[in-house]
Amino acid sequence: ALANTTGDLTSSLGNSGPASATLTVSAAVAPTLTKAFAVSGADEGETVDMTLTVANPNAFATVGNISLTDTFPAGLEAAGTPVGDAACVGGSFAGTDGDTAVSWTGGSVVAGETCTVTVPVRITGDSDLTNTAELTSDANATAITASDTLLVTAGALPTLAKSFSETGVTQGESLTMTIEVGNPNTLVDIANLEMTDTFPADLEISTDATGDAACSTGVLAGSAGDTSLTWTGGTLAAGETCTITVGVTPTGDTSLSNTAELLSDRNTTAIQATAALAVTPPGGPELTKTFSATTAVQGETLTLTLAVTNPNSVAAMDGVTLTDTFPTGLVLAGDATADASCTGGTLTGAAGDSAIGWTGGALATGATCTVTAEVTVTGASDLTNTASVTATGFPTPVDASAALTVTPAPAPGFAMGFAPSVIPQGSSTRVTFTLDNSGALVAADAAAFAVAFDPSLVLASDPAVSNSCTGGTVTAS
Repeated sequence: ALANTTGDLTSSLGNSGPASATLTVSAAVAPTLTKAFAVSGADEGETVDMTLTVANPNAFATVGNISLTDTFPAGLEAAGTPVGDAACVGGSFAGTDGDTAVSWTGGSVVAGETCTVTVPVRITGDSDLTNTAELTSDANATAITASDTLLVTAGALPTLAKSFSETGVTQGESLTMTIEVGNPNTLVDIANLEMTDTFPADLEISTDATGDAACSTGVLAGSAGDTSLTWTGGTLAAGETCTITVGVTPTGDTSLSNTAELLSDRNTTAIQATAALAVTPPGGPELTKTFSATTAVQGETLTLTLAVTNPNSVAAMDGVTLTDTFPTGLVLAGDATADASCTGGTLTGAAGDSAIGWTGGALATGATCTVTAEVTVTGASDLTNTASVTATGFPTPVDASAALTVTPAPAPGFAMGFAPSVIPQGSSTRVTFTLDNSGALVAADAAAFAVAFDPSLVLASDPAVSNSCTGGTVTAS
């Protein structure tokens, strides 16, 4: 209260004495403070507006020397500078993009006005947060506080995918393995990415690992001959995917399953991705055998072909042994020959032999060794000829057969004639015996015949026997 006393009042009528009055003054009321986020909930990484409202409830007094401070909790930062409206008179605003506090100091709000300060804020954490601001002024020395809570939806974890370019391969065959590390978030980066792929037994890198541009922030390790692959220290911006490719080769002959793991600043429990690969052992040698015809006449010469194939696209074959022992009635008419695909080894089989062999040979991947020989059918019966092949790692013989229908050679022609065929009694004539084997392709061996003349015929005293047949003995008595 204020007391005020005047001096004495004098007049023509005398001294009236002093006058006094008391004025009761109501002190200025402290300002009010409210704080609010523009939304009740937001996603991690999202930017929202936050408002701080300072109201002066006094009808006549200005509230000055305002100090408004908002220190953010963990997981929140300024996304821009604070801005006050026209009612926020004077003072200085502080805080810029990336800061964790904003303020307005030295300002004032005139009587009855409301000052609104707006600042964009960015959610950097993955948990709900409560933010409290404080206000002091010349109307209040004790800080006034205001709080608001923002519900935060955490960003997604990184993703991991793994695949082979084929579902199944042969032992030793190379293929491509692909690993994809993804950031599915639209607002949040993911850092400290650690991808590790330790291979199972019997799998190794055949060509060095490479990553696309999104993988450039980390260190990629994986070279030919290694049995593991890593990408460490990586960072992925929102929406990015790092794609890693590497050539791998299964060195064993059993199917396998390969699992990669991923850690980051968002997950301490490893995310896993698995891919399976069916692996089959390399195939053994293959063998085919053919005659140039399915039928032959005894004595005919045909071409025999033996083809040994390495069916594998990645594994060469060695220790190849080919054996073809002929059945009775078949012999080589000339030396066996082999083409250029029959690498190394020893080829046997010469004219007159009854077998062909190729031992210690080698076949490149996918190669076919072709052995050919001319053979003569010496027998009169149908025949089946079986060959076999083995190789290192494949000791069980693989057989191939070819059948030949044989037409026996015809019996030689045989004729007897007198020249002249008409003679007077007591005169002489010559008798001729003709053996004709021109219709056959084989010699007629062990030929023999005998003739007993009519009693009225006797040999001349000098029969002059002649013989153009090969071998044998002619007797006349």
